[in-house]
Amino acid sequence: LVPLIFLVPAFIFLWLATRPSGKLGTDDGRGGWLPGGRRPEDVAEAGGPVTLQPASTPLGRFLGLLAGMLVWNGLTGAFVVAAWDDVSLRDIGFGGLCFAPFPLVGLLLVWAVVYRFFALFGPRAYLTLSRPALRPGESVAVSWQLRRMAWRARSAEVALVGRETAPADSDGTAGSAHVFLERPLGQGLPGGSPTEGRAALTVPAGLMHSFEGGAFKVEWLVRLRARVLLAPDLEVEFPLVVL
Repeated sequence: LVPLIFLVPAFIFLWLATRPSGKLGTDDGRGGWLPGGRRPEDVAEAGGPVTLQPASTPLGRFLGLLAGMLVWNGLTGAFVVAAWDDVSLRDIGFGGLCFAPFPLVGLLLVWAVVYRFFALFGPRAYLTLSRPALRPGESVAVSWQLRRMAWRARSAEVALVGRETAPADSDGTAGSAHVFLERPLGQGLPGGSPTEGRAALTVPAGLMHSFEGGAFKVEWLVRLRARVLLAPDLEVEFPLVVL
């Protein structure tokens, strides 16, 4: 029964951290899907400034890590209890030394959960575009701001990132993610606070548009990194739609 104390909450937290947002993918006529489940023509017709939503939140990362920690320590604890009940396994030998890394990993996961917990009380990043999407070769105005405990931010860097993710091969080769473009956009207002800034964002002409088909994806992101005083550093990725 002891492992259930870890496993049951773990699956609950894992479900909360990974449940779908309710947006369905829509075929865009090019064999893939655009981020947010919208058609290219719908995105192109939408006008006005738009506030981008982050790919993940501090709460989501905390819940996912908490679920992993509970599952790992629950299974490790079950093995320890079973080994302790077996008198023949109580003597620490070579087998016990081989098992030692598993509890150590559990302790590292506990530390990581505590680390992510303090990140819940750090600044929050907000990013706004002058329009919701653009095509390669076009530019949009981008502005960002740190709110809630923003005074703790010591520096902030914003960059445009292009990344492609390839699926695992049939021969067992693991999938990979490749960053094909990383272009700095700014570090805050000139001579002002690092908690806000503005810049012009341009997607270079001739590069691939946003694409998601099966396990293969081409993602465009605006990534914000900030150094935070007395708290974990902030890193947020905002998905960008490139038509």
